[in-house]
Amino acid sequence: GIDEMVGIVYKPKTKETRETYEVLLSFIHAALGDQPRDILCGAADEVLAVLKNDKMRDKERRREVEQLL
Repeated sequence: GIDEMVGIVYKPKTKETRETYEVLLSFIHAALGDQPRDILCGAADEVLAVLKNDKMRDKERRREVEQLL
């Protein structure tokens, strides 16, 4: 599971955040195709870092996420 993965920054702490994280992973899986889970989780970390960057406007965040995926 996600708890054993090395180098993964974000780890959901509640049932709700775990469910939301799984939805995010499913979107990333759809964008990147069949990749190992650690690759998908790494991409999720990158996406979350962009989304949490309060110095970016929404348009910039969207462009960054689209470039990542």
